[in-house]
Amino acid sequence: MNDDLFERILVPIASPDDAKATARAVRPQLNADTTLIVTHVTPGTAAETAVKTGRDQFAGATYEKFVDILYRDDLQFEWATLEGSEVAEALTDAIDMMDATLVAFTPRDLDT
Repeated sequence: MNDDLFERILVPIASPDDAKATARAVRPQLNADTTLIVTHVTPGTAAETAVKTGRDQFAGATYEKFVDILYRDDLQFEWATLEGSEVAEALTDAIDMMDATLVAFTPRDLDT
């Protein structure tokens, strides 16, 4: 297996509940020295994805829930609140913007 693939993992989280589920799902799969780029997408009107400066209250609560469950001294964390008109497009843009080597997420329930 190519360890370089797991160097910088983009982890999108949508809410505090999603952060909790995602953190629990990825925790047993992570190697030491992995960098997790934890992202949350907020609605935006610009044509291009942007990394927001600062953290709004909802994104902050979402990040806190993730790190409460997953924090390990042997992992590196980067936090990126993205602003975009389409979530999937913003995450695709973030792969290049953040130099991610892999995307890891838990499926969302589409019935809600």
